[in-house]
Amino acid sequence: MTFTEGTLMISARKVVVAAQTVAKKAGEPDPVLQVTIVSGLGSGQLTGSLTRDEGEEPGEYTIRQGTLAIAGGDNGAQNLVFVEGKLVILENEAEAKPMSSRVVVNAAWADAYEDGVQTTFQGTGLTFGYDAFTTVEEAIANVASGGCVQIVAGHYEAPGGEWVVTKPMAILGWQAANDGNVALTGTIRAGGMAVGSLLIGNLVVTSADDLKAALIVEDGVGTVVCLNSVLVGKPAGVQIGVYTGGVTLQNNDIVADDICVKCVRNGNQAAPSGLLYMGGNAFEGSTLMMDNGFPYLLDKNMFNGEEAGN
Repeated sequence: MTFTEGTLMISARKVVVAAQTVAKKAGEPDPVLQVTIVSGLGSGQLTGSLTRDEGEEPGEYTIRQGTLAIAGGDNGAQNLVFVEGKLVILENEAEAKPMSSRVVVNAAWADAYEDGVQTTFQGTGLTFGYDAFTTVEEAIANVASGGCVQIVAGHYEAPGGEWVVTKPMAILGWQAANDGNVALTGTIRAGGMAVGSLLIGNLVVTSADDLKAALIVEDGVGTVVCLNSVLVGKPAGVQIGVYTGGVTLQNNDIVADDICVKCVRNGNQAAPSGLLYMGGNAFEGSTLMMDNGFPYLLDKNMFNGEEAGN
């Protein structure tokens, strides 16, 4: 018998461990980094700790082996195979504050406003970016439905020539003593507001040259009330479409190049169902136009310096 020697190869046992993928919100402490033993660990135990790539911005960071090793037992016969994991850092979205029911606009705050940062305005209790703004359009967007936008005296221009109001609110000039006028260049357009009301008061509103009115009440809106304001239109001071609510114009100066109040019906649309009330206004313009069938009430108005419709 002939015997031929051979070689017995004993390989180290593969011990496969995988870092567990974990997550946290930005600004929070790291969770404990742990591993899952996938296969192969005999005697002995894992020692040491994992590490992860540095950083605290939202994103993914690799979890690495660090000092993790097998200690004790037959560790010399075991080969540690490490599978990297991920630490996911999520955006830490602060709990959203409800919209403020009162928002203040002051163009003079523009120099003090820190872009992208909410900064408390000393002495007012107001916070920039929440209930204090430097433009009317920001205030309209950020006031709660049914809330009030108060505008401090100054001059404000609408981007694109108009401010569009699609939710119930009040837009009022600040009424402090000796505060001066709140002058708005651009049309206030009430549209898309199925219910509720828009109250406008103590403002001077001058439409941009390419628009037809300083106040446009679109089809289907709720109640619109305009008090103690100056509405200067080119050519119409006020333009009212077919609507289901009511429109009240009281104690205003309505100045137009041509038509002071224009009531619009398109084609065969039914007559408006809401009442147009005009009382105590002073109209200046060549025409006071009312659509036939439009339900309206005139009370103690002046038209070009003379009483009209009383």
